[in-house]
Amino acid sequence: LLGGPAWGSTPEPAVLAVWLGPDATDGQWRAPASKSPIGRLYAGLPRLRVADRRCAEWLDDQVVVSHHKNASTRHRCPRFAFALSGAAAADQGDAVDRNLAASMCAPSVIVPAAQKGASSYLFALLATHPQTLRPLRGSQYKEPGAYVNLVYFRQPFRKRVSRFPFVRPAEGLVAVDATVTYASESRLPAMRAARDTPEARIIFALREPVDRSYSDYRFCYRPYYESRDLGWDAAVEAVLPEYDACFGDTMRAHNNASAAVGADLLEAYYGTACEDIHLRRHDPYGLLRKSLYAFQVQHFIHVFGRDRVTAVTAEQLKADAAGVAAAVASFAGLCPFDFDGIAPVHVTTNRLKSHHAWSRRVYRRLRTWFRPYNELLFAVLGTDDAELGWRDLPEPASLRDEDRRRRRR
Repeated sequence: LLGGPAWGSTPEPAVLAVWLGPDATDGQWRAPASKSPIGRLYAGLPRLRVADRRCAEWLDDQVVVSHHKNASTRHRCPRFAFALSGAAAADQGDAVDRNLAASMCAPSVIVPAAQKGASSYLFALLATHPQTLRPLRGSQYKEPGAYVNLVYFRQPFRKRVSRFPFVRPAEGLVAVDATVTYASESRLPAMRAARDTPEARIIFALREPVDRSYSDYRFCYRPYYESRDLGWDAAVEAVLPEYDACFGDTMRAHNNASAAVGADLLEAYYGTACEDIHLRRHDPYGLLRKSLYAFQVQHFIHVFGRDRVTAVTAEQLKADAAGVAAAVASFAGLCPFDFDGIAPVHVTTNRLKSHHAWSRRVYRRLRTWFRPYNELLFAVLGTDDAELGWRDLPEPASLRDEDRRRRRR
């Protein structure tokens, strides 16, 4: 339908609306046939360009340099490799999937962990970069969940990719997937993502493990812990013996090992080694499990390669958000950009019953308990607690002092 102004009125830009039928409403991306009316209209649409002038010039320079060196520019538009190969579906679906995979760019920046580890803040910073685009579906338009079990086994390729923005080659735009359960759910999300986009950059958003655990407890307080009258101290202390039974012997064998995480520890974390003690059932929200970062990071390194995986922490972001964001953008291959600090994002505000809050005794016990697991993480990343901002952290002011209460009684 073409609309225009009434005769004699002030001219206005014409508006074009095209009804695409079921293809526009069934949630599946399909590139139109090139010779069809819709295909000709699609081909005539102008390419999107990065709005920031300096970034656009930088992108143009990268193309010139790449052509001069006869180098590939695929890193700017990674394709859905598995579907493009024709192996993602059978027979009739193959051609549709290959056509779609050849028509758009796969997400090239993935933030797979950790829940309550400042992933929302990091994502919000990256979302201000002129090249990045949010997912079209998922929590906060941040977590499309394309590679979690619930989605991957139920949706065909062309429906899964509709969770991401349709970015065409040479537009210089980048889709970001910050589904923070990818690293802790199982081995499979990393492997699925790598089949789609093996050149993706992986950025972990971590937080001091005990702080993350307590923040996660507060986040899950209303739907679970409050109704069971289960405080954080009791929730974490109850499962410590089971984690020790699962990881203890293997961890002791790795204490002096230079190779940070072996197959035995990954099997304990992701496999069936701890199945008999029902570890996940006793820690259903993963208060401790999701803070065992070394295994998650090592698995993604195994899948994507060491040079494609990095990590930042909530403590680093708190100290220098703009600097950390600039370093992350550079790692992801994005143009230089002057980031500004932003307000805190997705802060947990649940108020707890006083006896459910964390105590100084259990906080200190957990800091000690996580120490060997943190040492594994430092070895995996080639860093230390000072660089991550975890050394000499002051104890939180909100800790309960149990001994003082007993004296008052």
